[in-house]
Amino acid sequence: MEKVKVLHMELDVHMGGIESFLFNLYSQIDRERVQFDFVTRSNSPAMESELRELGAKIYRVSSYKNPLAYMRDLNAVIEYGYDIIHIHKNSAAVILPFIVAHKHKNIRVFVHSHNTSPSIGGATQLLHILNRNILWKYSDEHFACSQIAGEWLYGKNKTFTVLKNGINTNAYKYDLQRRMAKRKELGIAENIFAIGNVGRFTEQKNQKRLVQIFEEYIRKNSNSVLLLVGDGEQKNVVENYCKERNLTKHVMFLGIRKDIPDLMMAMDAFVMPSIYEGLPIVAIEAQSAGLPLYLSNTISDETDITSNVKWFSLEEDNKAIAGIICDEQSTTQERIERNSKVVTAGFDMGETAKILQDAYVETTENNPRKEGQSCTL
Repeated sequence: MEKVKVLHMELDVHMGGIESFLFNLYSQIDRERVQFDFVTRSNSPAMESELRELGAKIYRVSSYKNPLAYMRDLNAVIEYGYDIIHIHKNSAAVILPFIVAHKHKNIRVFVHSHNTSPSIGGATQLLHILNRNILWKYSDEHFACSQIAGEWLYGKNKTFTVLKNGINTNAYKYDLQRRMAKRKELGIAENIFAIGNVGRFTEQKNQKRLVQIFEEYIRKNSNSVLLLVGDGEQKNVVENYCKERNLTKHVMFLGIRKDIPDLMMAMDAFVMPSIYEGLPIVAIEAQSAGLPLYLSNTISDETDITSNVKWFSLEEDNKAIAGIICDEQSTTQERIERNSKVVTAGFDMGETAKILQDAYVETTENNPRKEGQSCTL
């Protein structure tokens, strides 16, 4: 049987939820039956080397700022003969990929909503609303990481498939020896309570607010540290704030890392004050690592799969939010049991990969590729 060729759009320069999802998916899917390739507008997209090692090709295209060049480049990539284009979106504000894909009549278009952005406004909000119908008309299959993310991208009266953000749950299964080794590497004593956060430094992820919450937290527990994992345009802002407030000995900036499971094992709690989210993969990973989570109530309540999530409002003051964070470390047994709950809830990537693989294969069998049928822009 010929491989199903799927072109995913698109990889960003920073490691985020979409990049993590795509890497985990391609790691678990049957690569003898399905070939993944990727489009990026970045010169150095996240996970590039890892995806190439799995057999993927990565194509660079022009920026949205030059729409004609972008459409030309993407059209040239599609001409290589793909069965499916799988477009991963956070909003409908930009629909150039759909316009290009629609010109290739024998290619099926999958759309996947990974986020919800209720706080955006102005022209972006208007474009999102206006383009929803075009996005829907120019696509064939519709997925979302959560109900609220699907309603955000497609509308409340549309039918779509909620596909759980699967992860490699075994990689996050708590191991005391791995915790101790990582803490030793980071110079964190076992009596130190480690609060963590993983994500791009953006206004959405709200790391500066997290530091302000932590600033209140250390007033009641000075034997604590904040681990911030990631990079992004707001990182310097947060670093400068820590310097101004003399917090540098309590806050560790760890940058982009490939040892997220071990870092989460080294943590004692995970705090996420995002302004908006869909169903964040990192929150599933943190629960799989057995961590207690403290999340802003702007995040979908579908995120709580271990009954170990506490919620707070961003309208509350920092002292009140810090007050709900427990400084008691979980036991090994508690953390292992939470991992089992994640597996039982169906968030293992093996299940997610099977659902998508079946969709890819079924779609291709019902709509076989016809050479020479593509339409050039």
